[in-house]
Amino acid sequence: MTCVNCGAEQTGKYCSNCGQSLQVKRITLRDAWDDIWEHVSGFDGKFARTFKDLTLSPGFAAREFINGNRARYYGPVGYYLLMITVFLLWLEIIDLNYVAYIKSMQESMIEQRENAFSRQIRQTVSDNLKIFAFFVVPFIGFTSRRIFFRKRGLNLLEHTVPAFYMLGHWYWFQMVEATVYRYTGHTVGSLWQMLFVAIYFGFGYTSFVTTQPKLKVFLKGVGVYYTGFFLFMITIAIVVIAWFLILFAVDPSQLDSIRHPKNH
Repeated sequence: MTCVNCGAEQTGKYCSNCGQSLQVKRITLRDAWDDIWEHVSGFDGKFARTFKDLTLSPGFAAREFINGNRARYYGPVGYYLLMITVFLLWLEIIDLNYVAYIKSMQESMIEQRENAFSRQIRQTVSDNLKIFAFFVVPFIGFTSRRIFFRKRGLNLLEHTVPAFYMLGHWYWFQMVEATVYRYTGHTVGSLWQMLFVAIYFGFGYTSFVTTQPKLKVFLKGVGVYYTGFFLFMITIAIVVIAWFLILFAVDPSQLDSIRHPKNH
């Protein structure tokens, strides 16, 4: 039998040269469904397994990946970037402006004074979400390795694995929350979101570190998130202040956008 893909003469069910099935059939609805599911879940249900374990035992998934079980789960960085992409695509589907969404979360925290600079900051975050979201992870990994779990024997990149997984998985909640905001106008706000993420981190670390009491690990996991995020925000603040100084040195008139905010 001649392989329809590479033209090699073969016997059996599959071509030993390229892996093409030698028993080619007519396309059916089942074939179409199998093709869709293969791209969604991976050849062995990788996406479904990653989703399930990151929901029920996120630390276990991270530990398995670090220990070398790379075929069982989506890679942490790949899953993280995939979920950000899915989140942004979902905002397009429900026709939600991300800048307005960020503003709503901030206003639910404290009353904001609107000015050109704050609008520019939100727009910058919206336009570069993947970059901002990605660079918070090394700070969390650093905090985990240098402060809370120094004796784990893992390097910095290995400490970022649970952070990539859990922050990526959190975008499922973000999609639900964004949908509720789109159709009701209500949002839980930035402070509540940070609290929920911290609790999820604490829960996740209880299955990542199994050599210490669970309550202690839970509190450390919460500390990893808050401390890492705090260090990230401090770094961003330093960068923004430096940007301020350069901007105003070049064009002092830009200071008017801060001195005379426009209230809405």
